[in-house]
Amino acid sequence: MTQAIGDLARFIATRTRVAQASQDLARTTSEVSSGIKSDIGGALKGDFTRLTSVERGLRLNDSYMNGANLAKGFFAGMQNALGRGQDVVVELGPRLISNAGTGQTSQLLIVATEAESGFEQFVGALNTQIGGRSAFSGTATDALALVPAGDMLADLELLVAGAPDAATMITLVNDYFTDPAGGYETTAYQGDAAPQSGYTIGEGNRVSSEITALDPAIRRILSGLALGTLLAREVGPLDPESRSDLGRQAGEWMQEGNDATTLVRAGLGVSEAQVDTALTQIRATETALGTARSELIVADPFEAAIELQSVETRLETLYLMTARLQRLTLAEYL
Repeated sequence: MTQAIGDLARFIATRTRVAQASQDLARTTSEVSSGIKSDIGGALKGDFTRLTSVERGLRLNDSYMNGANLAKGFFAGMQNALGRGQDVVVELGPRLISNAGTGQTSQLLIVATEAESGFEQFVGALNTQIGGRSAFSGTATDALALVPAGDMLADLELLVAGAPDAATMITLVNDYFTDPAGGYETTAYQGDAAPQSGYTIGEGNRVSSEITALDPAIRRILSGLALGTLLAREVGPLDPESRSDLGRQAGEWMQEGNDATTLVRAGLGVSEAQVDTALTQIRATETALGTARSELIVADPFEAAIELQSVETRLETLYLMTARLQRLTLAEYL
């Protein structure tokens, strides 16, 4: 009877050791597969202050990374839109001026027909939405910056239809685009005068663009394209001299707008450089904080692998012992 009780005690003790070894196996397997210490509290001796600070820094850094990436994409979209406007006028402007000086009205009108498609293209570019936000609408990011190009041209046709000469027509078109009480600012522009709030890309570091479709450079390109379109549609005075004056002025406005837009894009490039610098700093901080976090919670892969192998060997031995105890019979005992 005493022997039987001893065998039972050994069996229970062995099962207990098997259970403990199984727990150790699960723990070490988890550490090897995840690379994270299973008992972080024990590893930190109950002091989570530094880990909390590091993880807070990582979350904050992630928000800066998100802001910087959004800003980078937004500014790139604005550059692209402004570039599309310049692509239209950089050659068209000089060609209009050149043809206006030849006195060949038919050729001037042919060149001027390119202005209408250019006007539509640039208006479409200014209505660009990036990440669901209108790029050139100021704080009114849910509204397109401008009404359709056709609506503006229709208003301009009515405005200049009775112009007696080129000078009057030029003044009317100029006032439409530049006068605060003109049609462009009162009916064509659908955004807000205030610029967008921008993006936070670091502690105390916020970047934004103040460019809206109200920018003088943008208005000048549009006014040149609009005047060229009206010329091609033969709206206003039709005598050769007036047409030459209109073509020349349209070309000059396009050139002025192109030059001014280059400066606007250069300023936007400064903001892009600021974002790139911030991204470099953000990535460096992410690496440093990630290393600090690893030192606190990451299990040593070599030590974890050695311990896992040791636990597996111990568990195999215990299973063999348990199996031998389970196979004991009265005949084997006798």
